[in-house]
Amino acid sequence: MRLVQRCCLLLSVLLLVACQNNEVKRPTYLGQSQLRAVLTQQNGMWLATDCTSGTQDRFQLIDDNTNFTMDASHLLTKAQGGLFIDAIGVINNKPTATSEGSFTVKQLNRLTIDANKGCKEDDYNRVVVRTIGKNPLWVTSIAPKGLVLERMNQSPLVLPYMDERLPDGQMNFATEANGQTIQLWVAPEQCIDEETGDIYSMRAILTINFQTFQGCGYLGKVAGVINY
Repeated sequence: MRLVQRCCLLLSVLLLVACQNNEVKRPTYLGQSQLRAVLTQQNGMWLATDCTSGTQDRFQLIDDNTNFTMDASHLLTKAQGGLFIDAIGVINNKPTATSEGSFTVKQLNRLTIDANKGCKEDDYNRVVVRTIGKNPLWVTSIAPKGLVLERMNQSPLVLPYMDERLPDGQMNFATEANGQTIQLWVAPEQCIDEETGDIYSMRAILTINFQTFQGCGYLGKVAGVINY
């Protein structure tokens, strides 16, 4: 998606320019790892081949009450090759005949049919939350020092923001700048892209000058985990 690719460049600029003083506090998952990989099925097993660290290590996935296997079985019928999975869980490095170990999935962040796009998301480590909506297409990327909003046929906006976190996991990002009043709510709830069937871990509501848009979202690199 061109909008997401352009976000990578804009977020690089945000690392050099301090748009605001507050830092977003990310949730911690002590003792867990974050795996981004190509997901395939072989002899009834779900295998995830790492596609971001350069090792191409392969892990057998174990589902810990996330039900990702049912969703993956459905999406795999639409994909050409493997799926892209972004998950948080626990690694067991005991090798087997088919893998370098196992990965127990504790939380599913993303499951999409476009593995190539997911594996090549270069700015992932700099994103706190990314949300995507359609009809019309829009993308927001929250970095620690700024919010990037991109919409079809409009110039991208790079804005400072204030953030709020609620005990139930909801997050609110708000800004008033450049004549725009923007508020983004994200909540930890499974969200499915109706066009592609892609599955995300967050539901998003974007309000721009009192006009509301709905979409899905996912976490970037999560603090406190190993970014495998």
